[in-house]
Amino acid sequence: MEDRKPVGIFPFRAELLPIVKRFDQLQSKFILKRVFSYPGSGLVGKDAAYACNQPDIGIEVEQFGEDNLQGIETVILVNPLEKSKKTDEHLIQLSKTSLQHGRSVLLCCNFTDSVVELASELKKSFPNFAFSFDDNYSKERSSGKAMYYKRLDVPVILFGSLVKNPDTLETICYLNEYFSKIDMKCLVISNTSAGELFGFKNLSPILDSKDMSDSTKVEEMNRYANDLVSELNPSFVLVEAPDAVMRFNDMTPNGFGVLSYMVSQALQPDYLICSIPFELAVPEMVKALSKDFEIRLGTPISAALASNIVVDSAENLQTHVMSSLFVPMSYSMLKLSQEPCADHIPIFSVINENDPRLFMHVTNLLAIHLDRR
Repeated sequence: MEDRKPVGIFPFRAELLPIVKRFDQLQSKFILKRVFSYPGSGLVGKDAAYACNQPDIGIEVEQFGEDNLQGIETVILVNPLEKSKKTDEHLIQLSKTSLQHGRSVLLCCNFTDSVVELASELKKSFPNFAFSFDDNYSKERSSGKAMYYKRLDVPVILFGSLVKNPDTLETICYLNEYFSKIDMKCLVISNTSAGELFGFKNLSPILDSKDMSDSTKVEEMNRYANDLVSELNPSFVLVEAPDAVMRFNDMTPNGFGVLSYMVSQALQPDYLICSIPFELAVPEMVKALSKDFEIRLGTPISAALASNIVVDSAENLQTHVMSSLFVPMSYSMLKLSQEPCADHIPIFSVINENDPRLFMHVTNLLAIHLDRR
């Protein structure tokens, strides 16, 4: 077996915790040695799980710098989900700094014209620089093809949340790892630009396109997903919703769930697993949300995930931007243990890795789906 290359990930933040926790299990080319963040981030010197107030995982976050790159062959730079030209330029500059320190660099970045141009220029000067966009979908892919809209031939499970948080990606990574152990092949569509390292696909090149109308984007996502199913022949598809799945309230619209609605129209999910702040994960709320989502997204909630977050109402009132905080798992798990199921809608915590109930529940859903066909 080929030796794994020791790597470090930068800049670490809460949204990358699911990737860090399962990095070595999700791929076989690299081995994660270090995790870096900025000074002043509040994470340096702490366990990586502190970012989400979860139990320690034994990986300490270090300050990024030349002195901390010893033992690292490659630096993996991952752009944030909130993309901008400024962040693109900053990542390119960080790439250049790492390269000048004699390290290889792999830049994981969702497709934008600005970063492609900058990265291509840097590649000319540094052969040990590589950049990984989601190149499965290209602008030329559909050129000359007639539009068509077709339901996918395999079951689709959509993972969404009321408040955008890492639990959806955590759940997908968790299930992907479990199913790989029993040789069940699944197609994963996630939002993280690091997903290419693990064979995940990404809809960002379509959703972020400035050249398509929204209706055309829906058709393009549908065609792209159908093409992937034909090429890869998975047994089912796991899809991470690109934003919060609905308007939170009048003061904090939270994006209105527009992108998630577009994805649900494109992929027509058979099942929905929804992450809900643990204080709201009560039977009455889950049942009400399930009825709403059956109309809004075409499927009721099949399972709920109680997330260890609380909404920062005071901040939301002042800024009209969704803000939330992570509370200790011990507190949210205690609350979860006291709540019954909501009319056959089970409520889980995906952070409890020793609990296989979510995997068993999804397996049963897939078995029922296949029996109906």
